Amino acid sequence: MTHTAKDTSFLGRLRRGGIRNRVFARFDCDIRAELVLPDKALSLDGIVTEISRGGVKYREASSWILDRRGQSVVVRLPWVDLRGTIVNVSSTGYGIRFDRLLAEEALEAFLTRDAA
Repeated sequence: MTHTAKDTSFLGRLRRGGIRNRVFARFDCDIRAELVLPDKALSLDGIVTEISRGGVKYREASSWILDRRGQSVVVRLPWVDLRGTIVNVSSTGYGIRFDRLLAEEALEAFLTRDAA
């Protein structure tokens, strides 16, 4: 019986799905925002540091990032509220997937406002 070595390289993991491919391009930004957790009647000040059609990365102003995966939230930007779910938590913030995709025009408008 012959055994072949398992491909543990970066490209091997990518082919097997071990590294998640992004569906939508992310754009760096610095948009002041508030993260509202309706179930807990809690609001957290912070900034959106990345945005895409599918979601945002939100960095809470506090030094502590709690594991809130699965929590339904509202990302309150100065001009719109966006509903989503926290799907990732890291030392750089919360990864939030929107309940509904942003239109490309809306994403472009957000980035233009951020640059102004």
